[in-house]
Amino acid sequence: MKPKLIGIIGGIGPESTIDYYRLFVSIYRGHRPDAYPPVLINSIDLARVLKLVGANDLSGLAAYMLEEIHRLARAGATHALLSSNTPHIVSTMLISGIGEAASSASVCSERGSRCRAVSTRRCSHARA
Repeated sequence: MKPKLIGIIGGIGPESTIDYYRLFVSIYRGHRPDAYPPVLINSIDLARVLKLVGANDLSGLAAYMLEEIHRLARAGATHALLSSNTPHIVSTMLISGIGEAASSASVCSERGSRCRAVSTRRCSHARA
C-alpha cells in the first residue's frame, strides 16, 4: 500500500503554514520518532485570495483553491490541508468540486484551530 502524502495549501497566512507544518511533523514524529513525514507545500498567492474574498467572489475563490489542490494531486499528494481559516468559507464547494471525495474535520492543534482535510483522489463510495 502506497503511503499517504500530505499536501499543504500555504502562503495564505505564512505563519499558519509554518504552524501546521510544525504540528504535522510533531504528530508524525510522536508515532515514528526516527522518521520525518513527506510533505508538499504549495505556497499560493495571498493577494489573489484577498482580492477574491474582498469582491465576495466565493465561486472564484473555490475555483482557485481547487486549482491549487489539483496541483498538489498532480505532484503526488493524496490529501490536502488548507493552512488558513479564510478558504474554509468555500469548503463545501471544494468538497463538491473534488467529487465524492473523503473529507474530515478535526481539531488540529491544542489551541483548537479547525482543520479541513480533503482527499485529492476520488472515492469509489461515499463515506458515512
